[in-house]
Amino acid sequence: MNDRNLSRRNFLQASAATTAAALTTLRAPHVHAAFSENFQVNIGLIGCGGRGTGALLDAVGAGTKIIYPESGYHTEEAEEGATVKYKDIQVVALADLFENRLEDCHRNLKKIGRSIP
Repeated sequence: MNDRNLSRRNFLQASAATTAAALTTLRAPHVHAAFSENFQVNIGLIGCGGRGTGALLDAVGAGTKIIYPESGYHTEEAEEGATVKYKDIQVVALADLFENRLEDCHRNLKKIGRSIP
């Protein structure tokens, strides 16, 4: 760059771009943690209705079946005899305002051999 092209605006733009690139590279080593032998994902679910339970079962890699009632929202349940594909994903917490949804989610987790304390 010669002196005519070096303005305060150009300097600040170049500095901001350099800083953003440096911050991005600082986070890159954390991406490789998934390949270590001790890697484990802990999931907590807020909202244990049909979509929440279905997303949770999908996250652990269990087969699901979708149930469409005549009225209301659809729900998802674990298929009988379904197995968990991802052993390194643990469900550690469930939360919902409605007790029956929590019970249904617990029941589905028991179908795939998982339990929440």
